[in-house]
Amino acid sequence: MHCHEENDLALKPPPPSLSNLFRHSTLPSGAPATDAQVIRTVLGGKNKMPSFAGRFTEEQMDALLAYLHTGIQ
Repeated sequence: MHCHEENDLALKPPPPSLSNLFRHSTLPSGAPATDAQVIRTVLGGKNKMPSFAGRFTEEQMDALLAYLHTGIQ
């Protein structure tokens, strides 16, 4: 969250907001807004976002997806 919502790293351009991520048919990248695509992005990284492979348990990934589905950030 510190990258996508607070941008405390002062990234230019700032990373896209994750609020209401699944209320759209596509992600900010244009990829389909699906659990599978979010998992691929989180684990594989994209552009300035590093890979988080090996840093999430299955339960943690499930919790992250559930949180993103709430739309609350």
